[in-house]
Amino acid sequence: MSQTTAPTSFFDNLETRDPGVRERSQLDQLPAFLSKVVTEAPGWAAHLANADISSEFETRADLARLPLFRKVALKDQQPHMPPFGGFAATPIGDLGRVFMSPGPIFEPEGRGSDWWRSARVLHAAGFRAGDVVHNTFAYHLTPGGWILDAGARALGCAVIPAGPGNTEQQLAAIAHLKPTAYIGVPDYLKILLDKADEAGTDASSFTRALVSGGALFPSLREHYASCGIACYQTYATAVVGIIAYDSEALEGMIVD
Repeated sequence: MSQTTAPTSFFDNLETRDPGVRERSQLDQLPAFLSKVVTEAPGWAAHLANADISSEFETRADLARLPLFRKVALKDQQPHMPPFGGFAATPIGDLGRVFMSPGPIFEPEGRGSDWWRSARVLHAAGFRAGDVVHNTFAYHLTPGGWILDAGARALGCAVIPAGPGNTEQQLAAIAHLKPTAYIGVPDYLKILLDKADEAGTDASSFTRALVSGGALFPSLREHYASCGIACYQTYATAVVGIIAYDSEALEGMIVD
């Protein structure tokens, strides 16, 4: 079944640049970025100590010469150089928020209306100003809820910070506030719809969804489409933010 309420416009002109122009722009920005982080973040300075970061980056092959940094190494490094292992260039007091993910790994959030760059992803999923967004990602300690919350509000949406669990309370909020869009793990939306049907409450206001943190199986996407809900997905991490996302083409995920 075809998707409904699909996006009809681009977020900005960055999405329509010629691929060659896009890649050249990204490679041109890399030397200044690397120079900044090795100057201001001692963890990066140590990690890149043996890498040649002063020469030009002409191709992706040049980028590939930089050493990878593994997330497990961040977990090991943070206790020795708190709070962020020397991998943040901003003092903790100048940040907007600080999170703690399982590990534990501590993550900084800078200041800005869309720090994690999620507005573009939500726009690609059909979210628009005036939508009422039911966000079921967690807001407690971990950044998941905040990552998508920021992008939705940057687009001009109202956000219900539902978080996970408390399904009965969520159904009451959905019936009363009639959110048009859902954010959360793929299968929890089905739980909400099924529980609403069992309880005889109204959850028919949803027309679109953005999901992450679990597998969106084709059968589940088709089920949502049969309910009139266009469902898209994104891949993000607490350390990087948005990495990739669906578009209405559904031809594979787009790297942010």
